[in-house]
Amino acid sequence: RAVSHFHVVAKIRREPRHKSFYQSDHAANGLSVTAGILQEFHRLAEARGQKSLVVLLPTRGDFEYHKRTGDWTYSNLVCALTTRGIPLLDLGPDMHEKMGNGHLSDFYGDVNPHHNERGYRMIADLVSDRLSVSESGQARKSILNRAETGDGVGPLRHD
Repeated sequence: RAVSHFHVVAKIRREPRHKSFYQSDHAANGLSVTAGILQEFHRLAEARGQKSLVVLLPTRGDFEYHKRTGDWTYSNLVCALTTRGIPLLDLGPDMHEKMGNGHLSDFYGDVNPHHNERGYRMIADLVSDRLSVSESGQARKSILNRAETGDGVGPLRHD
């Protein structure tokens, strides 16, 4: 029985514990529930005349998995949100590019999956870059601009 516990299964498969919850056939229905909550968030923002943007922040385990497999643990969530027309910013590919060949411990804590000061600075810079106006006064083609025009609703970049 202990071998079927999701912590044990994830360890055996060498994947983050949360990856299985993003599978469409998972018993907890986590993918559908998460996408539904975010769809309601988006609907409420629009009803209030506001814009929504879901920002996906990969954990250290997500990067370790990506490095080994080339896949993101949350790719099913990206697809579900994109299909529902929910504007999102998947920071995984951009963070991966910025990190280059650096060590994950340069951007994440040593014993937990959360970012350290340098990691949070990188996230802030990436989000700011995507949402800011350039020095010339021309709006960059951000996810918000694309959501307004219907051009490319979904992730800014997806591998």
